[in-house]
Amino acid sequence: MPMKWISDARKLMNWAFVLVAVLIIGGSLWSTRLLVHAFAEQERSRMKIWADATRALAELPESCDFAFIQEVLSENTTIPVVLTNADFEVLDARNIDLSGMSPEQCKQLALEFKAKNEPIQIHLMEGVTQYVCYDDSILLKHILYMPVVMLLVILVFVVLLVVVMLSRRRSEQNRLWVGLSRETAHQLGTPITSLLAETELIQMKYPDERLIPEMQRDVNRLRTIAERFSKIGSPSQLAEADLNAVLEGALTYMQRRVAKDADLTWNLGGPHRAMLNAPLMEWVVENLCRNAVDAMQQHGSIHFELTDHEGWVYIEVTDTGKGMTKQVADKIFRPGFTTKKRGWGLGLALVKRIVEEYHHGKIYVLRTAPGEGTTFRIELKKL
Repeated sequence: MPMKWISDARKLMNWAFVLVAVLIIGGSLWSTRLLVHAFAEQERSRMKIWADATRALAELPESCDFAFIQEVLSENTTIPVVLTNADFEVLDARNIDLSGMSPEQCKQLALEFKAKNEPIQIHLMEGVTQYVCYDDSILLKHILYMPVVMLLVILVFVVLLVVVMLSRRRSEQNRLWVGLSRETAHQLGTPITSLLAETELIQMKYPDERLIPEMQRDVNRLRTIAERFSKIGSPSQLAEADLNAVLEGALTYMQRRVAKDADLTWNLGGPHRAMLNAPLMEWVVENLCRNAVDAMQQHGSIHFELTDHEGWVYIEVTDTGKGMTKQVADKIFRPGFTTKKRGWGLGLALVKRIVEEYHHGKIYVLRTAPGEGTTFRIELKKL
């Protein structure tokens, strides 16, 4: 239950983080939109002033002082603008280089400006009408790109934050695994040593007792388990080994332990050699067997199949248990996830860690369905 609470708390924090990120992005885009609108209105006001100055320049007598009007017209140094007649033929332009453009191209440019921003009409004497067509200034175009830039910056920040959080979470999980494993090995060490000594004394006293060898095998198995726990967190030490022999030894041991719940069979073929940590691979077999037994609602069967193809060796473990939905199968290897009333949900997470991190292989659910059992597949590189 504590692991489930931790998992639920983490999910809640993740959703809270997503909500905050969405609010930040939405607020940024909304504020940028308001800023763009304000700049666009400001530029249109400037264009109206520029149009009024143009009309005044055309209508005032020649004796008037045009210095102020010319100053107003020259103030526009950023907004591309063209002055056209009623047919949108360009009469004048500012902040645009029309050299090398034909009259048709100039007219097309004016129509593009017209489609982007509503032209400002200039009514001159004798019923003459001219139009001021303008484009967005360089500054406004930069502001228009700001939401995209901000979104990219936020996305990069979110990605980096997620990577940091995942790395931190993984580091915490690693420390938890190492600490739990080594403490377990330490706690098992003393009683195992005592059991070894006691079984030897019992064998000396009752040399003909047939149960003594079986007891010794179980005690030696406990010692092997303690050694496995002590290796968690240590650098992966792999050696060339016969995978068939490793699996057969583990399955032979497990066959008697699961006989009352399931028929354990195997077809290993062979030989198949690979780089292995034999004690840890035996641990994988045992965990998969126990997981299959736990999935049995009544007496069933577990079958191990060993094959190879193009440099890879495949271990398929098929049981006749209750099977899983796709949603459960997607979560089955997560630390803390379990469908049992009891348990910490660490068995399959440990299997995945041993296969993928220690042996650089893969493990996944090959096929499953409710009521149809489950098949796990392990992929290892073959020598």
